[in-house]
Amino acid sequence: MNFSVDASDVGVAIDILSRKVNETNENAVARWGISAARELAVKTQVRGKSGGKAKKKQNAAIESELKKAALVTENNQILKDLRKGKTVRIRVGGVWQDIPPSRLAKDGRALNSFVKKHRNARGKVGRITLSRRMICSKSTFNNAKKYRQKGTGMAKGGWLGAGIAIGRTQKGLDRATIGKNFLGYAQKHASKGQGRMVRGGNPVAILKNNAPHSGAEYVLASTAIGTAVKFSAAGVLKYYEKALRAIERKAR
Repeated sequence: MNFSVDASDVGVAIDILSRKVNETNENAVARWGISAARELAVKTQVRGKSGGKAKKKQNAAIESELKKAALVTENNQILKDLRKGKTVRIRVGGVWQDIPPSRLAKDGRALNSFVKKHRNARGKVGRITLSRRMICSKSTFNNAKKYRQKGTGMAKGGWLGAGIAIGRTQKGLDRATIGKNFLGYAQKHASKGQGRMVRGGNPVAILKNNAPHSGAEYVLASTAIGTAVKFSAAGVLKYYEKALRAIERKAR
């Protein structure tokens, strides 16, 4: 997903204030781009600024999805028979069912693939009847969960990475940053983001998020993008107002 801000969007107020504190319009655009990247990361599912809570919520959602898709058994004989191509009869939800070998998830990848196939347009896994669920061992279930949880925060991290890249285009001493510990768990996926500055009379900061599904409506709503733009612009304006007041105090 691509996102950009340019000098014409910055607005007269920010442009005037940035010049008064001796910053170029390129720096103003970069500062806004970084702020926008932070806000886009916050508004990307799972929403929130608290890294710990967001990570915990996302990991819980992953486990819940897998539970909807799998029947977990620790009966080694059942698993052996299924691997040999035999149909087994087990009691599920108080009802005896015949489980064919095709429903055995041999590894975590197979289980995750099954989950992916059952996502709806909103990215949610709906109800899967017991008669359609895959069957797997506890270790297979845990491997599937571990693999999925490695990607926790990837869509958020893409925006943070884009903001970090834009930050490198700034000049001067007082440079804006994403923040070393801001959504720290997601910053490990910063490589999923790209950012570049198109320089000139009307500079443009381009942020690109390469994380899978980062542009999906259920991951980042289009309405949330507009809110992120306005909120980040307001934040940049406040920064310049504060910087100008500091300069005026020194001049007294």
